[in-house]
Formats: sequence, structure tokens, C-alpha cells
Amino acid sequence: MTDLQSNVETERTYDLLDALPNPIYVWRRLADGGVYLAYANAAGHRETDGRVAAVIGSELRAMYQETDPEIVDLITRTLADGEPRRAEHEYHFRSTGKVRWFRTSYMRTTSDEVLVENEDLTERRRHLGEMERAERRVRRERTRLAELLERAPALICTFRGPTHVYEMANEECRRFLGRDDVVGRTVAEVMPELAEQGLAANLDRVLATGEPFMATALPVQCRMGSSTQLEQRYFNVAIQPIEEFDGIPSGTFVYAVDVTKLVTAAQAQECLTEELRISQERHDLVLTATRELIYDWNIASDSVFYSDALYTAFRHRRGDVGPGYGWWVKQVHPDDREAVTTSLRAAVERGDAFWSNEYRFRRGDDGWATVLDRGHIIRSTDGAPVRVIGSRADVTERRQLEMRLRESQKMEAIGRLAGGVAHDFNNLLTAILGYADLALGDVSESSTVREEIGEIRKAAQRAAQLTKQLLAFGRRQIRRPTRVDVDAVVRDTDRLLTQLLGEHIQLTVHAGARAAVVHMDPSELDQILVNLAVNARDAMTQGGVVTIETSRSHLTTDRGQAEFVLLTVSDTGAGIPDETLPHIFEPFFTTKGESGNGLGLSTVYGIVEQNGGRIAVDSTVGVGTRFSVHLPVAPDSLSVRLTPALPISAVVQTATVLLAEDENAVRILARRILERAGYRVLDARHGGDALLLWEQHAGQVDVVVTDLVMPEMGGRALADALHASNPALPIVFMSGYSDDEMTRRGFADAQVAFLAKPFSADSLVGAVREALRVRG
Repeated sequence: MTDLQSNVETERTYDLLDALPNPIYVWRRLADGGVYLAYANAAGHRETDGRVAAVIGSELRAMYQETDPEIVDLITRTLADGEPRRAEHEYHFRSTGKVRWFRTSYMRTTSDEVLVENEDLTERRRHLGEMERAERRVRRERTRLAELLERAPALICTFRGPTHVYEMANEECRRFLGRDDVVGRTVAEVMPELAEQGLAANLDRVLATGEPFMATALPVQCRMGSSTQLEQRYFNVAIQPIEEFDGIPSGTFVYAVDVTKLVTAAQAQECLTEELRISQERHDLVLTATRELIYDWNIASDSVFYSDALYTAFRHRRGDVGPGYGWWVKQVHPDDREAVTTSLRAAVERGDAFWSNEYRFRRGDDGWATVLDRGHIIRSTDGAPVRVIGSRADVTERRQLEMRLRESQKMEAIGRLAGGVAHDFNNLLTAILGYADLALGDVSESSTVREEIGEIRKAAQRAAQLTKQLLAFGRRQIRRPTRVDVDAVVRDTDRLLTQLLGEHIQLTVHAGARAAVVHMDPSELDQILVNLAVNARDAMTQGGVVTIETSRSHLTTDRGQAEFVLLTVSDTGAGIPDETLPHIFEPFFTTKGESGNGLGLSTVYGIVEQNGGRIAVDSTVGVGTRFSVHLPVAPDSLSVRLTPALPISAVVQTATVLLAEDENAVRILARRILERAGYRVLDARHGGDALLLWEQHAGQVDVVVTDLVMPEMGGRALADALHASNPALPIVFMSGYSDDEMTRRGFADAQVAFLAKPFSADSLVGAVREALRVRG
């Protein structure tokens, strides 16, 4: 072959390779012994976003020896021995950072040329998990179907192969045959009389042609149960082919109902009527048991039969149900209609035997149900579709539960992140506020730096409010619950909210909860009111009316009826669009652009949920929005002790304080504050060190101040260990965030006080003094 012929042949080969879907690269060994990239097909250019063009002609080792030596080895060995190779591997695209899985094939095409083909397995691997879940669902459905078949009031069995070997026989069939050992035996062994009567030929015909056999009142001479005598029986029989994936019948499904009594009751109308009633009852029970809408569409006459589920589960009125395909199409949600009808039409035109789709279906009350529609397309002998029989299962609740689970998992993850950030930030703020307090105590009233230190304290306090918001929507804030009169709080915040809303918005308050008391942190109720009021204000840029109302209500809970306080905040603003409503409680979701942080409503949601309440929203665009907050009424027995803050300048006490804090800056600060207040301080990095100090200074420690969250041993475990030795020992817990349930609900133990981070110097000293005072 001449060089010209060789080049033409190569170009023709490359044209063929360009038509292949997988990326292909050709490496060629030249006279200098180097192996060079000679060609990449169109798919290869797409795979690399065109970057491969820049490296055509590059030498193999120069490209991969350092980064991917395995590629060099595979290509070199394939050139050497001519053996084709295949490997699956993970590949990192350095230019884009993407990671994908490939199955790479190496094949020597000439003595100096290797063809490399990449098959992208990324999507296939992703689908494996989905396939496994689908297989589990199929197994559950198969189990359920097997149970229904086993208990069905008809003779049901399946046969496999040309000799018709029993694969399954339900309880009714085994009772009829009078034996339980039919599986694995042929029909000729179990019922030889069928072959003698020519009835086994029906099984042969269905298996050979794939066409179903139907018969009504088919006469059969058979032996009932253990009887050896043949007797005449009559059956309604349906024999359906069982097809493999290639469409070739491999077995048969037999459904037979013994109608002997119906046939022989021509002289006894009463018997016939009773059997018909029983048969209909069984039919209705089967339809009811499925809890699905069963339909039968006759394509030729365009008439559809619907089971009672259309009128019960989907609440349609019989008089409103129209005939045929057209009525069903109108009940499909407009956004789903084209995709669903196109899918069904394609299945019918392709010759498919089955079709399924999930879409929204109109209920009789004009609501929408998400349904899983599965249909069997029955065809005539020439393949023309004649009927579609199927079921529609209402999966609305299942999909909603799946969505709630995803939302719950997302909120939990974000809450943990927010809580972790707030925990570290609170420690920093504690140090800032504490040292600012110490600095203020060291400078005179006339000092020029006093104002600057005050500004530092104000900035730190504003930052503390932000961390409180983060903790609130993540449900990890430190809470100090007490009995709160909702009406009193609403009236007390009237003036504040009026100033907050501005002169262009009118505030109306109706306090009608009749002194109902809830058990929660008072600041949380303030935050609910402020956040909802701000949300209302931002929706009324041109002015309007905000109405706050309280009343008593009753809701059904897991424990029955319970009394709640209903707090509503309504506005006459722009309203919330339908597409936005599902997202308003999501953290960081905002429609206010850069002016909003997306924490307002999510904080309200977190507070309400954490206090065992419920929140709902109703909104109409152009009319306004109404938020309804239900908070459970507190039992009379609930109470809480708060820790007051006393000034450092109060009378100095002498006492020994055991201090446990893992954050160095906070521990050093707390020690300086307490020592300045006149206390002797023994400080430890965590609970374990604190126990050692307790043992070394037995009987000298008057009060313990400990962080809740520490390595090795936390504050709660430390308190339990110390109280085991001295139950009367006063303990002050410190924390800015905790997963500890005790921290979230508050402290009821008389020997336990709590100090929230970030705290001031006065708050820390006041907490210690109060703990010593309570001890007496």
C-alpha cells in the first residue's frame, strides 16, 4: 500500500471513529521510540472541552509519567504484547476539578499504534443506588402481590416451560387439588384427566402463540380434593402468557373461578342470586383492598370503567365524570398534561405492553393528588391496542413525607453548622465583653478612652444578638424559660412595635387570650413579635395596617385535645406569591435582596417548634398576609429561677471558686474577674482536671463555675460527679450553645444556676454571689 493509500485509509478510519459516542484517542510509536498522541475523535474533543487539540502530538511520558504513570504503563504494555486491556478508574480533571469514573479499553491496532476508548460510567454508578432502592420497592410489592394471590378466592397458579411445570399454586388451588406438593410437578402428573379431555392443549396454545385464552363456564371432568372419582365442574377460566423481557412467552398464568353452582343452578334461581352476590362482593373487596383507583379503557368505544375509588378516595361525583379519554386528560394538571399524554401515546405506538407515569390528578374538590399511574396495554392479534387496564395509586402523602424528611435533614444540618459557629463566636464575644468591662473599671470617668471602650461593648452586644438569632433558628440557643403572660407581653411591646413600624403604618392590638400563660423564654416571644412585625412592615412600603391579636384555641395533638394561645400577626401588604410560600421559613431565604439576611422567619419557625407550638401562614397577593402562631398553654406547676446580675463593686466576698473552662481566653478572663472580686480561684481546662483539683483541695471549694461543653469531661458530667460527693455544692453552668437537652429546657435544680455566654463581668460575679447566697 502506498503512503497516499495509507493516508486515505487512516482518514477513513478517523471519520468512522468520529461517529462513535465514546471518546477515543490514538497513540502512535514513532521511529525515535517515543509514543505520541496522534488523534482524538469528536467525543474526545467534547470530553476535554476542546483542550485535547493543544496536546495532539505530545509524547506519552511527558504528559502522564508524573501524574498518571498507570496510563503510561498500560499503553506501553499493550504496544509490547498486543494484548487488549480494560480498566475502571476514577479520573480527576485538573482543569475543571471534576471527578468522573471511566472504563478505559486499550487495543493495539497496528504494531506501532494503540487505540484508547473511554466509557463514562459516572451516571451508571449513580443510578446503582437508585436501582437498589427500586429493587427493594419491587420486592415489597411482589410480597404484597404474592399475599393477595395466596388469599384470593379463586384458583390461581403459574406454569413454566412446555411441560407446564407448576411454579406457584395458591391456597384455593391446593385445596381444590387436595395436595400441597404440586410445585415442581407437571400438570400431567397432577391432573392427567386434563390431557385426556384436551384441556391441556389450551396451555400449549397460549404458550405457543402468546395469545390469552378466556372461557366462561368451561366444563371440566376432575377429581375434587382427595376424591378418586371424576365429577363435572364448571369454571370461568383466563389463561395469560408470561413473557420474558424479549417478549417470548415462557410460561402461563391461570386464573379460574369455580362457577359450577352458578351453571347448575338454572332450576334454583335463589342459589344463582346468592352466588352472584358473593362473586360481586369478592370483586368489590379486592378493589377496596388495593386502595387504588382501577380503570379499564376500551379504546375502540372510548369508554372507561372506574372503580369506586374515583368517588371515595378522589372525591369525584358520579354525575361529573365524563366518558372516555378526554375527561381523564382534563383531570391531569395543566403543567403535567403534555408530558403524560405524550408518554402514553408513545407507549401505545411503540407496541409496549405496559406504561406508567407519575403526575398530578385533579380531585373532586378541585385539589390535586400526586398519583402513580400503571397501565397494561392489551392488544389484538395484529398488535393493535384495544384496551388499557390499570390502576392509579395516590402517593401524595408519601411524596410529602419524603419532602418533609429532606427539609428536616437540611434544617438539622444548617442548625448544626450555625450552632457550631455561634459556640465559637460566643467564646470570643465573652472575652471581648469581659475585658471591656475590666478596662472600664480601670479607667476614670474622664478618660478619653472610656467612650471607645463603650463602643467596643456595644458592637460586641450587637454581635451577640446575631449569634442568638443563629442559635434560635437552629434550635440550639440557651433558653431561660419562665411563665409568660402573652397578653401582657403584647401590650408591653405595643409602643416598641409602633416605633419600629414607622408613622406610615397603623398598629392595632387586640389582647384576648384572657391572661393565658405560656412556658418559654420571654425574649423568644419578643423576638417572634418583632420579626413578624418587621416582615409585615417590609411588605407595606406604601403604608397599611398591622393587626396583632391573641386568643385561646384548642388543637388536636398526639395526646388528644390541648389548649393553645393563638397569636396572629396580619398585614395589608403585597402578599406572598404561591411559588415563594414553600420557602419562607428556610434559613437565609430572602426576597429583600442585600437588605435581608433570611433569618427572620426561620428564627420564628425555630422558636415556635422548639416550644412545642405550630405556625401557619395564609397569604393572598395584593390583599395581605396572616401568620398564626399556636403556643401551648403552660401548666400551673412550671417555674424557673433566673440568675440576677450584681455589680462587681458590691461588697467583696471571700470564697473559693473551682473554675472549669476549656477556652483559654475565657478561662483567663473569668479568673481575673473573680480574683478582682475577691475570690480565690482554682482553674481547670476540663472536667477531668477539675475533679483532680477537687480531690486535692477537699472541703475548700465553695462554688463551682463550669462550661457545659468541654473535651474529655463536660460540665454536666462534672456536676454529677461533684454532687455525688457533696449534694449541696452550688454550681453555675456557662455556655453559649449546647446539644444538651437540659440546657435547652432550662434548669430546675435548686443547686444549679446558669450563665449564658457572652456574659459581662458583673453577670459572672453576680451569678457566683447568687449561688453562694442560695446555699446560705
